Amino acid sequence: MSANQVYFEDVKVGHQIPPLGPVVWDTPDILRFTSAVELYEHLHHDRRLVKEQGFPDTLINGPIKNSMLSMMLTDWIGPGGFLKKLSAQHRGMDTPANALTATGMVTDVYTGEDGLCYVECDIKVTNQNGDVTCPGRAVVILPKRDGFPVPITLPEPDGSK
Repeated sequence: MSANQVYFEDVKVGHQIPPLGPVVWDTPDILRFTSAVELYEHLHHDRRLVKEQGFPDTLINGPIKNSMLSMMLTDWIGPGGFLKKLSAQHRGMDTPANALTATGMVTDVYTGEDGLCYVECDIKVTNQNGDVTCPGRAVVILPKRDGFPVPITLPEPDGSK
């Protein structure tokens, strides 16, 4: 495994995940990302329209925040880990020039009935004012230091944990 690999034995409840950011998203970045994910909602690119609607500026879209959370987690778990589940709620509006930071904390560690090593995390995106604009949860699977590698494919989820 890579020197950047985190192992199940090294993670405990309360462990802080290395943050991603702060990242400042400017309008051209938002437009490129919005085009890449084919999200053409006017709130993300039409400055005149959003100001007429009472917003301070165009809005950073949800997929950008989701991608920050995903990148933070996959950077942390390393090449031998697997991001099994990520859910996030978009509760606040951020605009271009906001500095966003993705952070997370381990809330549970356990070995599943399938023998895989699961880590549950609370995750969030926070802006430069300290406002949590995108809280969420994630489940990752980590390898054991002297165990078998995490499978590349996993069965469809059954709705539990």
